[in-house]
Amino acid sequence: MARRVNWLWGLGAMLLAIAAGAGAAYWFVGRRGGGGLPVGSQVVPADALMTITLSTDEAQWKQMRRFGNRDTQSQMNQYIATWRDRLLTDAGLDYSEDVAPWVGNRITMAFLAAATEGDGLDRSEAAPEGETPNPFDPTLTTLEERGVVWLLPIAATGNAGAIAEFTRNATPEPYRGVDLYQFNGGNQSYWAALLDRQLVAITLSRGDLEAVIDTDAEAPAVADVPGYQQAIQQVAAPEAFMQVYVNSAAAAEVAASSAVSGTPPRLTPLRQDSQGVVATARLTASGVDIDSATWLKPNAGQAFTGSTVGDVAAHLPAEAIAVMAGGNLRRLWEHLQQDEEAQGLFSAENIRSVVEAFTGLSVVEDLIPWMTDDYALALVTPELESTGSATAVTLQIKTGDRALAERTLTQLDDVVRSRYDFQILQNAVDGVPVVQWTSPFAALQVNRTWVERDRVAITVGESAQSGTALADSDLFQQAIVFEGKPSGYFFINPQRLAALDRGLPLPSLPPSLQATASAIRAIGLTTTIPSDRVMGFDITVLLEQLEDAGTLPPPNLGALPSGETEAEGDPEAPAGFTAPQ
Repeated sequence: MARRVNWLWGLGAMLLAIAAGAGAAYWFVGRRGGGGLPVGSQVVPADALMTITLSTDEAQWKQMRRFGNRDTQSQMNQYIATWRDRLLTDAGLDYSEDVAPWVGNRITMAFLAAATEGDGLDRSEAAPEGETPNPFDPTLTTLEERGVVWLLPIAATGNAGAIAEFTRNATPEPYRGVDLYQFNGGNQSYWAALLDRQLVAITLSRGDLEAVIDTDAEAPAVADVPGYQQAIQQVAAPEAFMQVYVNSAAAAEVAASSAVSGTPPRLTPLRQDSQGVVATARLTASGVDIDSATWLKPNAGQAFTGSTVGDVAAHLPAEAIAVMAGGNLRRLWEHLQQDEEAQGLFSAENIRSVVEAFTGLSVVEDLIPWMTDDYALALVTPELESTGSATAVTLQIKTGDRALAERTLTQLDDVVRSRYDFQILQNAVDGVPVVQWTSPFAALQVNRTWVERDRVAITVGESAQSGTALADSDLFQQAIVFEGKPSGYFFINPQRLAALDRGLPLPSLPPSLQATASAIRAIGLTTTIPSDRVMGFDITVLLEQLEDAGTLPPPNLGALPSGETEAEGDPEAPAGFTAPQ
C-alpha cells in the first residue's frame, strides 16, 4: 500500500506558535491592492494553479451540512471529519478552543505552479499509477509536483501559555527578514511563518514558503494578474461561503494531461487566451448560488461573442428535465470550426462527417445557413411514469429564412424515406400541421412542426405533456437567472433524470451518483457576455434540506459502518471540530 504523508500533522501547533507574534491588533488589509480581495491573494505567486478561500463561520458550515439527504450528509460529514483529523486531531488540538479564538473569517488554500526542486519530499506514491490525484481529497495529501500553501489571517491573539508550550523547542530561521519555523510531526516536517504580523503561512516545504515570502516582498502575486481584481469585484458577494480562482493556462495543461478520450479537450474557461476564472459561492435558503467569470488575456486576439437567447422556454413543455439553449446556432458552429485543437465527438469535423453520412446533407451548405438564431435541445419525460409515455428528445431552432429551412427539411424527408424506409405522413395536432416520420415496425417516431412562424421543433419519441410551458415552471424560474440578457443557459432536474424510465437509448446515471442526484432539485446555469473581454456564468443549485446538520464522526473513527448515518451515530460522541464544519 502506498505510503501517504500526513502533511498537515501538527498544523494547530504551528498556528499557535506563529500567532505569538501577532499582537492584539487585527489590521488585515491588502498592501498591494484594494480591500475586499480574497485572503492571501497578495502573497500567492502569480503563476499558481488555483486558490480556494473558505469561510470560517460556523453557522454557514452548519447550513451547508443541512443541504441534501441523509446519504449525502453522511458523506459530507465524514469528509469534513477526515480533514479535521488531518489538520487538528492528530496534533491533539480542537478548533473551537485552539484556533477559533484568533483566526479571521476566511482562510485560503493555494495550489502553486510546482513544488520547489530539491525539497526532499517523496511524491512518487501520491496516487496509484494511472490515476490523477484529487487535490481536495484529504487522504491524498500531496498533489504530485504541486506545492500547497495554507494562509490564515489573524483576527486576535491566541493563548499565550499554549503558544509558549509549542514554541519551546522551535528555533526561528530568518529569511528576508521573516522568521521561518520548522515543526516535526509524524513522518514529515512543516514550515510556517508570520507575514506582516497579520497572516500565517504554512507549507510542506521550505522552498514553497520562501516563494510566498518572495511574493510578499516583491514578486508578482495573484492580486497582480491582469484583470484579476476587476473580475473579483464583479462576482463579489456579501458573506460569501467560498471564493475560487483558477489560472486558465495552468488548468488547461492539467486538463490536457489527464483528458479522457472522447471528451472535449478544453472548455471555454480553459481557453489558452483566457487569463483566469473566478467564482463566488453564496448559501441561500434553497441551495447555493455561484457567480463566476472568465476574462481574456490583454493580448488575446479573439473576443467573446454571443447573441441573446430568446424565449425558447416558452415553447418547451414543463416536462422538460434537461435543457441546453443558446443564442445563435450558426455562431456556435463557427466557434467549433475555429477550434483547431478540438478532437473527437465535439469537433466540427466529426459532427460534419456524422451528419452528412446519416442525412446526405451538407452541414455548411444546407443546414447552417438558415440556423441563424436561438436554439434549444431538451430531454422531455412525463411527471408520472404511469402514463406509459416514454422519454423524448426535442430540438428547437429559430430561423431567419423559413423558405430555405423548409426546402432543406423536405430534402431530409426524402432521405429518410428512401434510405431508411421511414413512412412520412402529414398530420395535424390541435390544428397545427405536423410532419411525422415513423420507422419500420413503429419502433421510432419523429415529429416536426412549426411552433411559431420562424421556429421549428423536431421531436424524437413521444411524451405526454401537460400543456404548461417550461418558462412557467416554478423550478425553472428559481434555477435560471435571466438578468443581463443571457447568451445561453443549461437547466437540469437531477431527481427526475435519475428516476425516469427511458424510452430512448440514453445511458443511466452510475450508482455512485444516484444518491447525489436525489439530493439536487435542479441546477441552472446561465452565461452572459457583458463585454467582448469577459464572459459571466451564474449557477444556481437547488437542494433538498434536512432539519439538522447531523453529527460529525468522533476523531479518527474512520468511515462509518455500512448503512449508518451521522444522525444515527453515537449521541455521546464528541463534537470536536465545530467550525469550519
